[in-house]
Amino acid sequence: MGRGLHKIGSICKLTGFSPPLLRAWESRHRLLGPKRGRGGQRLYSDDDLRVLLRVRELLGEGRSIGEIAAAGRKTLLAEMGPVPKVAIAESAVRWPLDGSEDPRVVRALNASALAAARITARLDLDQVLKLVAETLAGDFHAALARIWVYDPARNVLHLRASAGLSRRTTGSPRAHLDVATYPYKVGVVARTRAPFLANGLTDDPHFQAEWVERERLQSVAVLPLERGGELYGVLACFLREALSEEILGALGTFAAMTASSIASHRALAWEREAEALASQSQSPR
Repeated sequence: MGRGLHKIGSICKLTGFSPPLLRAWESRHRLLGPKRGRGGQRLYSDDDLRVLLRVRELLGEGRSIGEIAAAGRKTLLAEMGPVPKVAIAESAVRWPLDGSEDPRVVRALNASALAAARITARLDLDQVLKLVAETLAGDFHAALARIWVYDPARNVLHLRASAGLSRRTTGSPRAHLDVATYPYKVGVVARTRAPFLANGLTDDPHFQAEWVERERLQSVAVLPLERGGELYGVLACFLREALSEEILGALGTFAAMTASSIASHRALAWEREAEALASQSQSPR
């Protein structure tokens, strides 16, 4: 496998789409352009993966595949950000992400695929955030998984989901964080939009040493939830094992899906608000 080329099994697990569906979209809608390996198998590029991830987002927003395909491959690529880390992991550690060489990858990707199918359904935003946090805690064994949603009007992060060591949100001392002044990692990530990844927390002043030791925490990932250059929140995940490529891949996938879900729900809320204002202005007085 060359760098940036993915087997159809890997692509199906990364996107949740079936092989017959991919072949149909390739021939009918010209969305994909896989190469052929020596044995004739389809090999998909990073751009093919980016197109499919954007298609999944748009399908989740209620768009039809015909409407999406009409926009064209170039437009879909322009709308989609970089390939998630789960795809980069294949080149970095030379694992075939169909899981044939490492059972941990099988578990991680199966959990990601199942969660993706549930998350992209039309759920209430709080249900989506809760599901992401609980999946990280349950299926990926995170000691603590938390999601804050960004309020741009007040420049504040609001804790909306928490699973693992604590399920508190409104009652948590970190329920509302001022992005401009909060000195610890979640605030730093929100301000800089740069993810923080670390193995070994005992000497980091941003984390309470007693808590880290008591809970046997070994690593943390704090990721900005971004889409289209806009911040939608922050995801933080503490683990009792070292960060691995499959965990980073899952986190990257969940971060992208969560940001997309928040953006879609926010756009829908604005649309409804605009419709309500228009309706009020047209009603007789």
